[in-house]
Amino acid sequence: MVFAIVLVGASAFALHHTRWGRAVQAMRQDGQVAETFGVKILPIALMISGLAAASAAAAGMVVALKMPLTPGLPLHWIGIVVVATLLGGLGRPLGALVAAIVLMVITNAWSLWFPPQWAPAVTFGMLFAFLALQPLVRMARERFSSGGTHELA
Repeated sequence: MVFAIVLVGASAFALHHTRWGRAVQAMRQDGQVAETFGVKILPIALMISGLAAASAAAAGMVVALKMPLTPGLPLHWIGIVVVATLLGGLGRPLGALVAAIVLMVITNAWSLWFPPQWAPAVTFGMLFAFLALQPLVRMARERFSSGGTHELA
């Protein structure tokens, strides 16, 4: 957990407080415009790929210390990683970390009272509920941000 917090905190700091991080965010939003403004996409993309591989290797070593490695282990984790990333927000490392922690707490609590085989269904059920509620949340946000005044067209 400490390793995850340090790794995510360092990446969040780098993304939000360095020139390189702002270039990465510009590339993520619109690569062609970022390139027009002088961002060199290829070296940054290669650096990001290398950092992602290094962090995955380090995280894999931490996982290997805690649990036995099996060929099916990545298939078990990929769904949780995708759901945590979507729930936490794309481009928000801290949000993804918090979402992953909440997901693991909920699935572990579920496994205490119900069959553990259903834990992935709970994870994806939370994702489906989140995606289904997004239009309602957006509509409520727009309604409250307009102050309740509606203009006639």
